[in-house]
Amino acid sequence: RIQAVGVFVNAPVSEIVRLTEGSLAPVSCLEGENTCPRADKCLSLPVWEKLDTLINDYLDSVSLADLLAEGGGNGCGI
Repeated sequence: RIQAVGVFVNAPVSEIVRLTEGSLAPVSCLEGENTCPRADKCLSLPVWEKLDTLINDYLDSVSLADLLAEGGGNGCGI
């Protein structure tokens, strides 16, 4: 059981958020395969794609252990 807790504590925040919230996509057209018939003409799609990448990359880089260490055990946000 201790080993399982260690794996969870070292899990990326992105995994935890995906399990609790679902997709991290900032817009619905980026959830799964984009089937929007206007995607090839959409002027804002590149902005949303970049934001999606930034969100995922950042949350992939932070673990629950990182949050606990930064929070100093004050209970804020956790």
